[in-house]
Amino acid sequence: MNGHARLADIAAQAGVSEATVSRVLNGKPGVSAATRQAVMTALDLMGYETPAPPAANAATGWSAW
Repeated sequence: MNGHARLADIAAQAGVSEATVSRVLNGKPGVSAATRQAVMTALDLMGYETPAPPAANAATGWSAW
């Protein structure tokens, strides 16, 4: 993977839907602990890095706004 894993790639690796991956990434309810762990494992295996939250971006001077 080139560092740009897509939702579809993560979903396929974890055996879940893209919507489930999105729910996990956004911390939404409605995902079992086992499924959440499968998604997190897939994210790790594929080298997915979550974007830094806005407060962390402010410290580095980076902004997408």
